[in-house]
Amino acid sequence: MTLPKFNRRGWLALWAQSRRRSRQIPLLPAPVLRPAYPGLLQWDWTLANPYRWNVWLSGDGGASWLFVEDYWTAGANRQFAPDGGHELYFIVGVDGFGREITEHSNLARPDDAAPPTPNAPVITDGGYSWEGTEPGWFDAWLVWTFDHGSYPVAQMEIHQSVDGGPYYLAAVVGSDAGEATLTQVADTETTLRYQVRYRNGAEYGPFSDVWVVDCLF
Repeated sequence: MTLPKFNRRGWLALWAQSRRRSRQIPLLPAPVLRPAYPGLLQWDWTLANPYRWNVWLSGDGGASWLFVEDYWTAGANRQFAPDGGHELYFIVGVDGFGREITEHSNLARPDDAAPPTPNAPVITDGGYSWEGTEPGWFDAWLVWTFDHGSYPVAQMEIHQSVDGGPYYLAAVVGSDAGEATLTQVADTETTLRYQVRYRNGAEYGPFSDVWVVDCLF
């Protein structure tokens, strides 16, 4: 077998290539980028923080990419607010010398994030009392929890069904009340079902799960 021959220039080139490879830093995994309302970029990252995150944008659907001078944020951050929300973006972590040390993230468009919706209340307790407020009548009571999130204190609707009939609006209280008593709901043994939901003007949240109250003598 004949061994290959290297001249000095070829050997130097091979040596330089080996040196470059030895200095190459293995890239960390890509951060997971997602749009967030309104017009934000957010990402998940559980490894050691880079020096900073560079944010790249494309105004032509990903055909070309641009790094704007101030489109970066500190490595400990997990959110960035670009000037516009309809372009595509990706982020990449870099070290103090500006060298990329993570894979490029997935692509995300801030305007693709859906606006938040109200949470559903959670009924945690409920029951009845006989002649609690009026002789010959049942009263019913409910207790619930509700996370307002970014929504203001408004109203909570209480919908009632009697013996399997259709639901109807039985009462409205403040959304921060957390409990309500409905008086004179039945004068005979009755099965009542309840659902509650948040309302802020013309905006409605989802209904809670059904809570059953069996009124018995």
